[in-house]
Amino acid sequence: MRSPRSVPAGRGAHRAAALAFAAVLHVAAAAGAAPALSPAASRANLYVAPGGSDSSPGTAEQPFATLERARAAVRSLRSSGLPEGGVTVWLRGGVYERSSTFSLGPADSGTAESPITYRAYPGETVRLLGGKVLPPSSWSVVLSSDARWARIGAAGRGHVFKVSLAALGIRDFGAYATRGGAWGQNSPDATFAAELFLDGLPQTVARFPNAGASGRGIKGGQLVSSGGSIDTVTWSGGSLPGSLDAAIARGEAYCTGVPNGYSGLTARIVRKSGGTLTIRRDDGQGFYYPFAANNPFFVQNVLEELDSPGEYWLDTTSGELYYWPPAALTAREAVVSVMTTPLVTFDGASHVTLDGLVLEAGRSDLVRVTRGAYDVVKGCALRNAGRTAVRIGAGTSNNGVLGGEIAHPGDHGVYLDGSGNYVRNADIHHTTRLAVNQYWPAVYLFGDGNRVANNAIHDGQDQAVWLHGSNHVVEKNEIYGMNWYSNESGAVYANQRLGHGTGNVIQHNYIHDIQNWWAVHGVGVADNAGIFLDDSWSDATVQGNVIRNVTHYGIHHGGGARAGARVIVQDNIIESCGNQYPLPSKGAYVAANLPGPNPTGAMFRRNLIGLNNAGGRAWEGVDGWADLIVPHFADYSGNVGNYYQGGVNGVDPRWVDPRDPRKGLQPTSPAWSIPGWQPIPFQEIGIRR
Repeated sequence: MRSPRSVPAGRGAHRAAALAFAAVLHVAAAAGAAPALSPAASRANLYVAPGGSDSSPGTAEQPFATLERARAAVRSLRSSGLPEGGVTVWLRGGVYERSSTFSLGPADSGTAESPITYRAYPGETVRLLGGKVLPPSSWSVVLSSDARWARIGAAGRGHVFKVSLAALGIRDFGAYATRGGAWGQNSPDATFAAELFLDGLPQTVARFPNAGASGRGIKGGQLVSSGGSIDTVTWSGGSLPGSLDAAIARGEAYCTGVPNGYSGLTARIVRKSGGTLTIRRDDGQGFYYPFAANNPFFVQNVLEELDSPGEYWLDTTSGELYYWPPAALTAREAVVSVMTTPLVTFDGASHVTLDGLVLEAGRSDLVRVTRGAYDVVKGCALRNAGRTAVRIGAGTSNNGVLGGEIAHPGDHGVYLDGSGNYVRNADIHHTTRLAVNQYWPAVYLFGDGNRVANNAIHDGQDQAVWLHGSNHVVEKNEIYGMNWYSNESGAVYANQRLGHGTGNVIQHNYIHDIQNWWAVHGVGVADNAGIFLDDSWSDATVQGNVIRNVTHYGIHHGGGARAGARVIVQDNIIESCGNQYPLPSKGAYVAANLPGPNPTGAMFRRNLIGLNNAGGRAWEGVDGWADLIVPHFADYSGNVGNYYQGGVNGVDPRWVDPRDPRKGLQPTSPAWSIPGWQPIPFQEIGIRR
């Protein structure tokens, strides 16, 4: 297979591009020569295939081999004026192993009338791979003659295989390093150790305890802490096993865990004493929070713990990779991530679309937009990013993700800054795979006027959406299974300094089944919300949402302590949550002695409180009933099924199908009796095919 390489746009390249232009216009005019997706014959079509040649003219019969060669041809077309309808670069199916970033700049831009599209050929799978496929023949079973045989436990002997990444031409193996420790603000350019994937799924770094294990002091594959300090954590189950000692002595072992409900970390272990681990950041800085009791953690990167199928261990000095495959490798595809820069960057390019591609297995972001407008990642599958799948930065506008799938990113699914940017109709799942809980959401919103709409966001370790900034819209998403290792948070979470963050709208979302690790395993206190307005967030409209089966609160309003505060909560259905709507006084929930008047501009009206969990209350002041600020609201009228104090079970919303609220309410629902009630567009929630 050819490796993509750069092709200079010199005289020969310009001549080849001119020939390509003439050829593709001829091909596009021929009946059936271009795919059905191609528009009018005036559009230019270029072709790339793994078996092509960069000395070819780039036609369907004689395609280019690399994206870089196609880019050079597009630049040549652009220099003489883009054709009406633009240019489509058709990528034929196959694996394109990348060793460098495919960069798109101003010279690669289209226009609104003549956009540039890099598109998968219909019916074929096009994979841009930021890693290397490991041939089945490169693996060998580990024998007693291996230098590390003694470190492999009895359970793994005969099952563990080995491959030399260096022998396959890989020179940079990365390194394990600190992640997080406070709010997870690792540099976007930081990368970590190479990872192993089998048939598109992340494999597990050898660890104690095994994923999913349970026992004394172990819940759901996590050690349960009994407490700690700013740089120690103690296991509640007694002394930790001696199998960890060698890795700790070598400086290889890392602790990954959640010191408290809103701060996660991965840090090097420097000492073990009984059941207590001492941890250090690799950069020498301190941690923000001590390890509290009843929080989860585990130990990883320990060869001695390579004792179950799917686990691996990588020597980041020599590149030797040890692996216990879950099945014979002869018919499986093993991939190791290699690239430490994004697969694709848009730096000043505009009106460019990636359409129907698979981008996967890089150690950095998969797609990064730093400058430009009207760039779209459309219908793509973005899998196994080491960092963020799609990062759209400040200073950009009207760029977005449209459709497709985002799966198993190490950090965010999508990071949206700038203005007018969006993610719509995407299936985003299993996010924050490596960052654990660092307030590291599936979709991170900054900037002004960005939009998150009609997505399915599910099965992630942290929030679905986190809002900073102003005038964002989060609407018509289905959100479930999020916040697994997150406490004192929400599936949709807003956090900003007092007085910032205006004009945001959270509406018509279906948020359900938010049950975190603490709740499921009955450890400590589970504190999550469907929607959480935190840190004196003082301006938002929360309307027409359906929130069901959330561990703690349906909606948590933790803000409003300023004159003119405008938080409007209306026309929501909140059902089967621990408590429905707790309200701290004057923002003091997050900032002691915070000055400010009561939020007389806030409203809680026309909400339906559904069948509540036993013991839950519709209204609650966090510090007791004395701090209840509802009486100071501008409007708290028209709510059904709630009152201020005491337990309440609410009312039956009377769904058409209680298993799926998206089928709507029965005509006899009490919602219809609420004066001014605004119907929820149930059929418009979630991915729109």
